[in-house]
Amino acid sequence: MALHDAIKARQTATAHFWRDEIALRQRLNVGGEFWADAVARLKREKRYMEAAVLCRQAMPVPAAYEHLLICLRKLYKKGGDNRLLLGELYAYAVEADVLFRIPYVEFQTAAGTRGLPGFNVASIVWQWLKEQAVVFPYKEFGYEKVTTLNKTDRTRLALELGAPMAQEDPFDVLRPLWDRGVEELARREAEMDRAFRASLKELLSPPKRQ
Repeated sequence: MALHDAIKARQTATAHFWRDEIALRQRLNVGGEFWADAVARLKREKRYMEAAVLCRQAMPVPAAYEHLLICLRKLYKKGGDNRLLLGELYAYAVEADVLFRIPYVEFQTAAGTRGLPGFNVASIVWQWLKEQAVVFPYKEFGYEKVTTLNKTDRTRLALELGAPMAQEDPFDVLRPLWDRGVEELARREAEMDRAFRASLKELLSPPKRQ
């Protein structure tokens, strides 16, 4: 077996990862233009609705949330269905707070402790959130502990949507889901490592005598 085949075997063992990676890269390409460049251009042209669409397509890239919140705030100031805009802003702010609260994660492997960027876990959790259609009720979560909301956001939420019944930290509420994401990342990494080691062992083993 050639080294290329060993690497290919490692990839085959985690085909779901590569499918997700390819799908994300496709979403980040907008007619040959990198999504962030397209969003910056649309924002300069004050085409915030179109820019917001591209931000949603680029998720779960962290910067996509940052730019989307900016676009939604601009749209709010222009007028329209303010309750709808605030509801969307709130939902994405909570989602970003949950996904990107922890920048770096560590987990145990057969070789010892391993660390990776938190985005690796965030990508897994984001997929679960979409598959399960998880919602973040404003009345139950509140706004005080959502770190991605600014002071103006909180004032507008209270004015438009009323006072929440509680003020919860969204990351604390969804911490069990995040912990499952860390476990899933560790499982995937272990799966890749096992496949790669097995392939290398076969590659480096002396040929069998006929």
